[in-house]
This record gives sequence, structure tokens and C-alpha cells, in this order.
Amino acid sequence: MSKKQLFVLILSSLVILFCLMVTWEFLLEPYINSASGTEEESYSERWEYVLTSMTLAALALLIPIWQGLKQIARNVETDRLLKEGEKKFHQAQKLEALGTMINGIAHELNNVLQGIFLYGEILENQISDEKSKTSLKAIMDNTEHAKKIVSQIMIFSHQSETNFKTYSLQSILRESIELQRALMSSQFEIIEEYKADRSQIRCDLIQMQQILMNLYNNAHSAMPDGGKLTIRLKEIISPDENGRGVAKQGQTFLELSISDTGVGMDEETLQKVFDPFFTTKEIGEGTGLGMSVTHGLIEQMGGTITVTSEKGVGSTFTIHLPIICD
Repeated sequence: MSKKQLFVLILSSLVILFCLMVTWEFLLEPYINSASGTEEESYSERWEYVLTSMTLAALALLIPIWQGLKQIARNVETDRLLKEGEKKFHQAQKLEALGTMINGIAHELNNVLQGIFLYGEILENQISDEKSKTSLKAIMDNTEHAKKIVSQIMIFSHQSETNFKTYSLQSILRESIELQRALMSSQFEIIEEYKADRSQIRCDLIQMQQILMNLYNNAHSAMPDGGKLTIRLKEIISPDENGRGVAKQGQTFLELSISDTGVGMDEETLQKVFDPFFTTKEIGEGTGLGMSVTHGLIEQMGGTITVTSEKGVGSTFTIHLPIICD
């Protein structure tokens, strides 16, 4: 209960008490005392009248106050939803503006990098000494890394080509987890829970694999000393029922949650986790585009992604994607 609601409740209680005291003092008590002590039946009838009157008076006061409190509660909930919607709208505007701005830069950079890579391949066939080859390999590796960054930027700005088809999310998950088992050390435990009878979604396979890799890498970075990675998939009827407010009532969705037992995030980090170019990694270790790209790709698929986290406990990313019915 908010401070405003508590104040209104206390004030309402005081008003009811005051009204009942006035009613008793000036109307009901004189009425009772006017009865003769020998007229027991009349006295009893007057007491019954008093109690009935007091009850009706209390109800007459309580009903509008109760209606007012319910209206306050509705207003508070409406304000919360409006603020949440406004925040999402500003986030979408910010991402759209950034996408438009950096798209042109990404194309220009891609052209430059293609030229560097091409000439590097030509030089690779022309030089013979090992020292020069080592230096050239470093140039080629860094160029390749830069191309991947540009590729992520183009995905972020929604300019990359997509090939949407119907796939089984459960199958994609199983394949990606097998790869993770091979990459992760014995310090990590991977738990899988599948509770979905249907798992058909419409997506770009490469993009879906990138989403999963981004989330796995994020979990891996959050657990430097090892830990537990839990992947859960289940079918739900409309995320609205869970208070997430991301779908029309009655729609069937897949809920995919990826949880880690890592270091977790504080509130400030949590608010920025999907912002482009935001990273908690050291300089040179991350581009800050992984989560913003993931957010954008999931929205392209008609889904949503949310995150909850607790410092020192871990984080959970929850994705909702619409099920494609056969």
C-alpha cells in the first residue's frame, strides 16, 4: 500500500468515526434516554432502532469510501502501466534513432574492411618470411573481428538479410546446448527442462542461434569460477496472465528462460542491460552490442525478452515467442 492510499484510508476512518460520534451524541443517545425506565419493551425497541441506524450510517459512509479507495488503486495501476509503456516507447525510439544513425557508418566500414581483407589475402600469397606472415595474420584476424562487429551493428539496425522459416525451438536448443557442453569446462553444470508439447516458432535460424549464443556467453561471463546454467522451455497461454503484458489475451507462447548462478546485476546495471554499447566487461573484451542485438532480433520475431537479477545470486533472461500452429 502506498503512502497516499494509507493516508486516504486513515482519513476515511477518522471521518467515519467522527460521523458516528456526532450521530450518537446528538441524535441517538437523547432518543434512548427519552425512554421510560419502566417501559422495557419500548426501551429495547429503541436500542434496536439505534443499532440499525448506526449500521446503516456506517454502510452509507463506507460504500463511497471503499469505491474511492478502489478508484485510487486503479489509478495507481494505470499510472504504473503508463510509465512502463512510456519507458518501452522511449527505449524503442532510442534504438530506432541509433539504428538509423549507425547503419550508414556500418556500410562504409564494411566496404573498407572488405578492401583490407582482400589485399591481405593477396599479400598472404606473395610474402614468404615467417615474421611478415605472423604480422599479416594478426591484421587478418583483427579485420575479421571488426567485420563481425559491423555485422552485429547491421543486425542491430535491422539492415541484415533475414530468412524466416518454421523451426522447432526445442531442437534448436538441444543442438546449441550440446555445443555448449563441449565448450564449457567441468566446472559448469547444464540443466535442461522441457515442458512444451509444441515448440514450433517462426524465426531466422542463424539469428536464433546467435540469440542463444549471446545468452550463453553472457551466463558464462557471469560465472568466472563455474556454476549452474539452467534452460527451461514451457508452453503458456498469454504472458498477460503472468503480469508481463506482452500479448493479446489467449495467445499461446513459448516461454524460454535461461538462468545462471553468477555474480548477478545491481538495479543500475539491470536498467541498462539492453542498451546498445553498454557492457560491464573490460575495454576490448566486449562490444556492448550482444544484448541489444538479442533484444532487437526477438522483437523481429514478434516476441519479448525480460531479465531479473539479484546481486550475488544470479540472473534469469526470459523470452516469450509466439507458437506457430500447424
